[in-house]
Amino acid sequence: MQTISDGSIYRGAQADISLHSVDVRNNQYTKSQIWMENGPRGQVNSIQFGWSVNPNLYGDRSTRFTIYWTADNYKRTGCYNTVCSGFIIISRNPSIGAMFESSTYGGEKTLYFRPEVIQEFGHYKYLTK
Repeated sequence: MQTISDGSIYRGAQADISLHSVDVRNNQYTKSQIWMENGPRGQVNSIQFGWSVNPNLYGDRSTRFTIYWTADNYKRTGCYNTVCSGFIIISRNPSIGAMFESSTYGGEKTLYFRPEVIQEFGHYKYLTK
């Protein structure tokens, strides 16, 4: 996403993201996400949200709802989910870190979820449908 020079300003994003069970090793992870950034180089604010299979973060190989954020270009802030301060939960549905039922690539059915993040009053909030 990029703010275009026609004066348009974007305050959010959403996507249909397919859910998959991906085989990873202990030293690997995979994710599918929306990645939003704002600010000049060296001062980037970023929020990333989608799903991840990350044994180091979750201790298993399940497909899970994941959020990552930083407010200072990854210098002093930023973390996954609610591990550090600065992230306020306004809804527990779905729970951050929750396991998703996932589909098999090339299987009979494909499962999706639709995360959405919007900026409201200078803060971002996420929604899922």
